[in-house]
Amino acid sequence: MEFRGQSLCDPGAFPEPPLSGRITWKVMQPWAEPQDDGERVAKQKALDLIEKLKTRNAEKAAEENKIKTD
Repeated sequence: MEFRGQSLCDPGAFPEPPLSGRITWKVMQPWAEPQDDGERVAKQKALDLIEKLKTRNAEKAAEENKIKTD
């Protein structure tokens, strides 16, 4: 938008429209959220381990089913 030959907004680095989006989220259970980065890292490690165990158990179950059907 121009006013008296001057741009009223920053056109940005690119001629494309600016990217925008919601950068906040609603905490539904604040007591369950990690308090600091150390807790976040520990929580992520635990979630990664859970996924690894689920995958391993699924593979074991598939092997056992294969052995039973042979």
